[in-house]
Amino acid sequence: METIVWEGIETMGENPASVEMDTGKIILNRDVFPKYSKFTRQFILEHERGHYKLSTDSEEEADTYALNKLYKSTNKSLKKSMKAITDFLDVDNPRVVSLYRKALIIDSKYNNNKKAKEELKNLTGDSNMRNKLSSMTSPFIRMNFGGISGRQRADGETIDEQETADNFSQVPEAKKYRRNSVEKYNILGFSMSIMEILFLIFIIVYLVKNK
Repeated sequence: METIVWEGIETMGENPASVEMDTGKIILNRDVFPKYSKFTRQFILEHERGHYKLSTDSEEEADTYALNKLYKSTNKSLKKSMKAITDFLDVDNPRVVSLYRKALIIDSKYNNNKKAKEELKNLTGDSNMRNKLSSMTSPFIRMNFGGISGRQRADGETIDEQETADNFSQVPEAKKYRRNSVEKYNILGFSMSIMEILFLIFIIVYLVKNK
């Protein structure tokens, strides 16, 4: 039976979890682990289980184990796994780059996703991947960071709205973003909407007529 114990930042720092390789006991950080979303917590747990079950110190192998375990466990699992790893790692971290490639391979192989196949074909190396991830030009990763409704993800789905982020930030719904966005124009150094420009013209005309 799996054993889970809790420790704090005084012994674990900012590390959310770890595992004892000889016993499989998982240690969770009571000050950090609960702050993540439910799916991210599950990803972290599967990552630690991967270390033990695969008898590996490789972080990338443990990430891949978690990705495979959680694939199809819920709707949009590939996207959520990418979101999970970027909750605690920078987007250009080699582990994120590696997991991104593996998510595309799964999507291409098992879902026959043409966008994923095209994305894999266009990736010429890790440096190129880091640039794509950092600039958010990838159709797969972009949706994790507040993309606009209607864009296609590489796992073949179209997002109608953004899901809630973790406990500390809220991603606005894409539909709401589109509805509330107003085009602005630069007028004499001021950013103004059409309505503001029309109102300004009305004021000028009124002042001229009543001068």
